[in-house]
Amino acid sequence: MDREPLVGVSADQPSSPSATVTIVWVLVAILGHLALLDAAVETFWSGSPLRWWIAPSLLVFVALSIWLWRPGGGLLKRYGPAGAAAMPLVGLATLLAITAWLPAGQTDGVRMLGRSTSTVLVASLAAILVLAAYVTMRGVGFLSPAPRLATRSVFILLAIYALAGLGVAIRDHATFASLFQGEAVWQHLPRWLQGTFIGGLVLLPLAILVQLVRIIEHLHRKESVGILIHQTTALVVALVMATSGVILPGAGVMRTGRPSDGEGAAPAPVLTYEQWRKESPFEGQDPVALAERFSRAADEELKRPGADPSDIAAKAAALGGNAQKIFEFLRDQVTLEPYSGVLRGARGTLAAGAGNAVDRALLAQALLKAAGVESRLVRGRLSEAQTQTLLARYLAMNPVQGALATSVRQAGSRSVQADGADVAAKAGLPPDRVDLVLRRANARADAFWSKADEERAAQFDLLAGELRRGGVAPPAGGTELGQLRERLRDHYWLQVKDAQGSWNDFDPSFADAARGAVFASGADVLSKIPDDRFHRFEFSLVYWTMAQGKRRQEVLLKAASDTADALFAPLDFRIQPVEVTAAPNAVIEMDAAQKIEAIRNVKKFQGILRAGSKVTGGRPFDLKGHTFDQETAGPSANSIGGLMGGMFGLGGEEAPADFTELQVVLRLTGPGREPMTQTRALVRATDLQAPTFAPPLMEWEILVQPQWISADLAGYQVLGHLLSMQKAIAQTVKAGPRSKPLPPPPPLPQQLLQLAVLRQGAVAGILAKQPDVRALVDEPMLTIAGYRISALRAQEGRIDVERTIDIVENAVRYIPKDDHSQAAAFDAAVRQGVADCTLEHRFLQEAFPQATVESGMTVLARAQLERRALVLAAPREADKLRGAGMTDADVEWIRANERPAARLLVAKAAAGPAAWWSVRPNGSAVLRVSGGQGQGHTEHEVDVMLISLKVMFGMICGYEVVKAGQGDPSGMKGWKIAFCAVAAGGSLGFVMAGLHSWSWALICLEVGEFIISGISESGE
Repeated sequence: MDREPLVGVSADQPSSPSATVTIVWVLVAILGHLALLDAAVETFWSGSPLRWWIAPSLLVFVALSIWLWRPGGGLLKRYGPAGAAAMPLVGLATLLAITAWLPAGQTDGVRMLGRSTSTVLVASLAAILVLAAYVTMRGVGFLSPAPRLATRSVFILLAIYALAGLGVAIRDHATFASLFQGEAVWQHLPRWLQGTFIGGLVLLPLAILVQLVRIIEHLHRKESVGILIHQTTALVVALVMATSGVILPGAGVMRTGRPSDGEGAAPAPVLTYEQWRKESPFEGQDPVALAERFSRAADEELKRPGADPSDIAAKAAALGGNAQKIFEFLRDQVTLEPYSGVLRGARGTLAAGAGNAVDRALLAQALLKAAGVESRLVRGRLSEAQTQTLLARYLAMNPVQGALATSVRQAGSRSVQADGADVAAKAGLPPDRVDLVLRRANARADAFWSKADEERAAQFDLLAGELRRGGVAPPAGGTELGQLRERLRDHYWLQVKDAQGSWNDFDPSFADAARGAVFASGADVLSKIPDDRFHRFEFSLVYWTMAQGKRRQEVLLKAASDTADALFAPLDFRIQPVEVTAAPNAVIEMDAAQKIEAIRNVKKFQGILRAGSKVTGGRPFDLKGHTFDQETAGPSANSIGGLMGGMFGLGGEEAPADFTELQVVLRLTGPGREPMTQTRALVRATDLQAPTFAPPLMEWEILVQPQWISADLAGYQVLGHLLSMQKAIAQTVKAGPRSKPLPPPPPLPQQLLQLAVLRQGAVAGILAKQPDVRALVDEPMLTIAGYRISALRAQEGRIDVERTIDIVENAVRYIPKDDHSQAAAFDAAVRQGVADCTLEHRFLQEAFPQATVESGMTVLARAQLERRALVLAAPREADKLRGAGMTDADVEWIRANERPAARLLVAKAAAGPAAWWSVRPNGSAVLRVSGGQGQGHTEHEVDVMLISLKVMFGMICGYEVVKAGQGDPSGMKGWKIAFCAVAAGGSLGFVMAGLHSWSWALICLEVGEFIISGISESGE
């Protein structure tokens, strides 16, 4: 064999390297230790779940290494500068090999040099493969020239093949484990023939064997083996690292199992029914007295000054009704943001702590009116210099502030014991048991974020890599900031009437503004804001029929509202029976099969849309092609199957129509934006033939979000909703089983408010790592939480329900601070889209642990496991979409609903629906599944009694309470009351962990989860 250049003739007498070589080794040692320090800092700063393990270990290792290899130290004298240089490199390789085997270690472990964990692992493996190629070539030095040349050529080609695959993986941000699972650059080959597999599992073991032979030979010749041992150590740890990618494939793909399947940090255990009763804070409590105590305490909390952050009258009173203080408040504490039109209104701007010129002017006018000061609205134009001043002020602000900052999760920032004591004191509950529930909520929160972060990192690496591979790049710089300047130039302010009747300017837009100063030119006093300056949301329920070969539509229900009002008048849509087919007591006495049959016999339906206290009823309909007047039982004269064709003998009655589809049309419009229209099919004629078909009885919670929602506002609304529920339940219990059913409490999108807080937490995390980017909500976001009966299984005596989360419009815009930050803004937008869909998926899993969540993420995971290539296409490339496995219906939906400039990344497994990422040119992304709906849904069995009573009477829980009181007067009523109080909202207390103002909602929601799980398990 070729001889290794000697480090020394013996272990004790190293040869003296030249001064140049010594300097090189010293520099390598210094750089190696700096790299370790960088890895400690970046890993800790990234929020990795392993940061508390990695960062301290690295710091201790660096300190120990510096001390051992200090100038004049024994190790340096004995092994020379080469040993000092090898120490940090071997230490880093060993750390990577160890952490690669830990949960989240391949996606959210060691980070350094501004690179993700996967990139660090791939780059490290590539570097050691270069060493492996060198070792194997040295090991064949004993061969004669011709065989030696041929053998070395083979090793070189294998190394180049492997390194090329790893290089492409670094470019495409591919996950480390996916490279060993058939997702390398040459995906058409079996995984064992792909470059990464050959390099990590063939070339590395071969190099280790060759190196062992070389070590033995050197020992026989009594030559130094120091370098050989360092090289062997690096090869071994690289093999350990590569093996983790083969044995732990879950690190590279999304997991689709239940949260308790051992992923990441373990969630808090779900209690059985008996365990819950032993530890329940409600044990021994009188349910009615408990509800009354809760109501009193909640009333006090809701009436506390400042509890509602959107209360304009309270804010004006807090400012003393003083116009000067109102001016200073608006100037110094309400951020000016560059969006177009009336998006948030006065209340929304106050709650968000931010708004554009017109929304800030509306807030100023409302505050002054509450203070008894008359004002009028004025519009004008700012100069270029003034516009640039406002834009620079906006870009210089902290990107995480105001309502967005309240969503940042700060583990341990609040005392769990203090929260528990507060809840216990207000509700009269045992403090130790309340504390236990809160601690479980914190444990669930930690587990939730750990799992979500792991899935998010893997999904981002996949999406970003595919976009780069497909040539999707950030847009050219310059247009974003120019658009913002034009928005700021269109300026609004007030003029205030003084005691003498004169109008004085009131414009707090600039940091040094004072009352009376005029900034804009061309002042135009407005009596009202033009209608086209308002952002609006429109909802339509559309009924489609087919008659004489022609498809026709009828709008059964239509409503529209300004987005500024939507957050404070929550939207709730439901389809309910028109006729009650059984009395309450009769339903209670039915067996499961009879209840299912009663639901199946519902033939006429009606859509109901409620916006706050305003209720709009649609035209009743059936599933045979008829619509009806609300006052009559017969077909409407205006319906397709009506009587108009037979009136006056003009041609006889029109041919009957056949039902084809019931759909919802969602539309968002506003100044400066392209209108968005999307459809959702609720039921089609083909669905009616299924043996388990269920009537289209459903509920939607709709959140139109024109701004960031502060934790205080969300907590205030959730607490108010829970209070209304408690009052309704208490009245039902007091009235007794023969009372008339009470109306349900007003709807509130509890799930969506909590999901919004989660999504905002992810946005805040992204912005904290992208200081040159700002996140702007300049168009309303739209999210829907759905609940519907999905199947009636008479033979099994069960009803299946489906719950969905549908992110219809994700409109956050990421603004680069300058033209050089365009790529960072694009990256942030992609990250936020991935975070939204990951949280949506994980949110459903946590809320409904008894069900398996199906989503676009599970479709992507199945496609990856089946080694199906993802297809990147434009919405108009129908042939390419069909070639990816999409149905004609999906292709048609995409053509009608997706924006032409978007790019779609399509995944389709052998069975099931297709899924696709819809990515706009600015990077904002939404994951959809077949039919266009949002990506997350879960289907599971529910108690037949509960669902039948919900359907038959439109009640949330009144009759369930009555039934429980009749059947188990010893105490089951208390459990049923608590169950009903949270049944609509789900168990989502982990969202509120650490937020004191949400402690009441937290306790109710967490307790509800235990009850639901206990009832489910005891029923089994």
